[in-house]
Amino acid sequence: MFPAFFLIAAAFATYVMLGRMVSGQTANIGNMRALGIRGRTITWHYAAIGLVLGIVASVVGVILCALLAEIFTRLYTGVLSIPEAIVVIRPATVVAAFATGVLTGLVAAWIPARSAGRTSPATAMRGQLPPGGGGESLLERLIPPLRGLPVRWLSAIRGLGRARRRSVASVIGVMLATMLVVATWGFLDSFEALLERQFVDIQQYDAQLHVSGRPAAEVAADVTAVEGVEAVEEALVVPVAVMGPDGSYSTMLTALEPEAEMHRLLDAGGSTLPVPTEGVLLGLALESDLGVGVGDSVTIDVAGLATLDDVPVAGFVKEPLGTFAYTSLPYATEVVGEAFGVAMPAEQDPANLLMLTFDDGVVGSEMRTPLSEIDGVEAFVDSNAFYDLVQGFMGLFYVVVGVMIVLGGVLAFTLIYNTMSANISERQGELAVLRTLGLSRRAIGSMVTLQNLILTLIGLIPGLIGGWLITWVFMITMSSDMFAFDLYIRPATFVVTAIAIIIVGLLSQWPALRAVDRLDLGQLVRDRSF
Repeated sequence: MFPAFFLIAAAFATYVMLGRMVSGQTANIGNMRALGIRGRTITWHYAAIGLVLGIVASVVGVILCALLAEIFTRLYTGVLSIPEAIVVIRPATVVAAFATGVLTGLVAAWIPARSAGRTSPATAMRGQLPPGGGGESLLERLIPPLRGLPVRWLSAIRGLGRARRRSVASVIGVMLATMLVVATWGFLDSFEALLERQFVDIQQYDAQLHVSGRPAAEVAADVTAVEGVEAVEEALVVPVAVMGPDGSYSTMLTALEPEAEMHRLLDAGGSTLPVPTEGVLLGLALESDLGVGVGDSVTIDVAGLATLDDVPVAGFVKEPLGTFAYTSLPYATEVVGEAFGVAMPAEQDPANLLMLTFDDGVVGSEMRTPLSEIDGVEAFVDSNAFYDLVQGFMGLFYVVVGVMIVLGGVLAFTLIYNTMSANISERQGELAVLRTLGLSRRAIGSMVTLQNLILTLIGLIPGLIGGWLITWVFMITMSSDMFAFDLYIRPATFVVTAIAIIIVGLLSQWPALRAVDRLDLGQLVRDRSF
């Protein structure tokens, strides 16, 4: 989806550039039409420019990406400690990428090319004329005090509506640029929020101990006696298959103590759910996968050894990583005993997992040895170390997303620079006339800057909203039973993006304004008069 998004933005940049070319060559097009050259020939001439651009860009892009593919593959295998990296680029991938790039250039060029081919000789040879008469702008009607501004400021504001196509192109360019930056950065924000929710909001424990051979309560008593251990909670974890009307799902059933605090159960809205006294809480994905709701019953196959019928669904939990089932330890004690045909009293303890919190300042790695030596402890899992491991793997993710952010930023700058410079270049004639009438460079620069700033601000708001929507779509497409991605974009992302787009918009007009300063005013006025 990201490549498709980038290609759409690149196609628009190509469209603006070729539209500017056609506009600048209007007189030449009129001459060609007057000399008898068919409109179809002119159309294919300008379409061929887009085709050539697409071919050249696609060849360069394929070569560069072939090199980057090896770099990324070796980076990926290095992070995962895979001893050997095998880089294979299939011919079908190269052909598909090349064809997509060429098609993008051709499609982007077709609209301005058709416009050139349909231009009549008389219209083209008259040159660029304002599309309509003067009058109050929409901004003046919405904000009446603007009518009292100095003439040159009113001229700048009213100029936005004189060339609507040019203004709309500038606004769309800003929108696409903003969407590119917000979508790529928002993707990173959302993934960081996912890890925060899983490892900070839900998992409150510092370590887990898998126990067997001794009652969990006895092991818990020995664990509590170890210096540095703050609290211990028991749990039962067993593999199960949950079956409903629409299918079955293999997962893990975790039975927690009724007042458990080390593993929080959160619903879709982020509120904490109590541990159910009877029945089970299911992962939110199972609501649709199994076709069940709160109050319905499911069948649970315990480890392939016994089956529990008519287990009520007490609710649904939403966790970023995985789709699991939860119940209370007393309820599990009863139903597990029934499932295996054993009269298991409530005080009997089937727990096989201990969740631990450590005192402040205690490092999990230092607790591994004393806790692992306790009789009945089969495995020690340092949750913080696992979180650090995930964060380490995130380094690769940051690199991939960082590349997308860089590419998105470069393309965003290109879009804005292209549209803003085209905006100024198409007005070279009128700006030159204003210079000959005595308007200073500073005044002209202020008028152009005001227009560009207004267009940038107009495009910013829908661009920020569009970026939010695109990120939301990305999160939906990536969500599954194993990963529940929620959209989260930090307010700072919107603020920084808006500031960056405004700065880029102001900087991108500087080269074009310098070009206007170097114009041959006499020649331009003579051409315009002719």
